[in-house]
Amino acid sequence: MSTAEERLAAKAKRMNERKASVEQAAAAHTAPPATTVETPLARPVRTTLDLSPARDRDLKAWLAEASVRLGRARVTKQDALNALVALLLTDETLAKKILAELKNQ
Repeated sequence: MSTAEERLAAKAKRMNERKASVEQAAAAHTAPPATTVETPLARPVRTTLDLSPARDRDLKAWLAEASVRLGRARVTKQDALNALVALLLTDETLAKKILAELKNQ
């Protein structure tokens, strides 16, 4: 065999081994993970929220009070909504309260 043929044979062998390892990994994977994991290097998803002027004023007042209680310069709407979503996804009692509120709307 010439050198070129040996290189091609070695490359074909590596490709077959890689394909076999990928197929084994796919066969071993049975279910997605039970918890949500942030994808590294993923761009954040923008969400828009429409509030009535009165509810917006109330939210701004709550954020100002929260910043005082936490000893921070400010608490943003994004901070509050991120915390709320995290709690909603992990706290069953809060999820039930939200569902009840949605049902009454």
